[in-house]
Amino acid sequence: MDVFPLILAARVVHFAVGLVLLGAPLFVFTAVPASAGAAGAEAARAVERMVFRALPVALVSALVWAGAALVDITGTPASLADPSLISGFLLETGFGRAMTFRLVVLVVAALAALALRGRRRLAAIAAAGVVLMASESLLGHPGAAEGARAVVLVAVHAVHGMGAAVWIGGLLPLIVLLDGWAKAPEEDGKAAGAVLRRFSRVGIGAVLMVGLGGALAAALHIEMPAALPGTIYGRIVLLKASVFAGLVCLALRNRHIALGLVRSQAPTADLARIALNSRMEVALALLAVFLAALLGMSDPQL
Repeated sequence: MDVFPLILAARVVHFAVGLVLLGAPLFVFTAVPASAGAAGAEAARAVERMVFRALPVALVSALVWAGAALVDITGTPASLADPSLISGFLLETGFGRAMTFRLVVLVVAALAALALRGRRRLAAIAAAGVVLMASESLLGHPGAAEGARAVVLVAVHAVHGMGAAVWIGGLLPLIVLLDGWAKAPEEDGKAAGAVLRRFSRVGIGAVLMVGLGGALAAALHIEMPAALPGTIYGRIVLLKASVFAGLVCLALRNRHIALGLVRSQAPTADLARIALNSRMEVALALLAVFLAALLGMSDPQL
């Protein structure tokens, strides 16, 4: 039974919601100043809505991924009804243990989201997001490595993933705020400039994490960089690098507009332009997530 498409889809969804679970709540703490007033409250409400939707999606996609992986190993869907096979898969294989750990983290995060309120709730979700992004690579090639190489690969992928989450996950609540400001810029003019400048500073660090982590990961996985165009894995890496370049261009354009917002004669149009560029960033990021999921299922030597 060919479950490759199902595993790929589950990986993409699981990775994408992981970006939200870390980046969206972190946006409230890093990009929204205490003086933001109504903008801060709106950002917190938007993020709470996002994480309450993302958590069940993360849980379901993890279960689908694990189930499809078990079927891929056994060759039959009947294995999903065998408790001994399921327990052996989850507790005795490297992938299974990593997935079990993530499921536990997600359940704890869901319980925390229900039990806590306000910024404590967002802090708990962000902490869970850090753990999820830091351990995500254990579900791919780094999880199959050994010794010092495994440690280095996990660390490099963790830097790459957390940078992507801070950057892309933070764009979602930013877009919500931008849409509101574009409709009524006179209400929160100062808040718009403050949030955009703070997020831009955070974004610079996140972009560097993504770029450095991605470059090191590619170097560690590919023995001969000159052979990149000659392998499927290499071509996917090059395509992902091109998408990253497009993301950086959009981010730099937004930074340029944001820095000139105070002197702008048309702040409403500028805010709408930043929102459009941010949506394009999210769309490109989803393509990058798809390519990352595909890389995790491809042999670096082929």
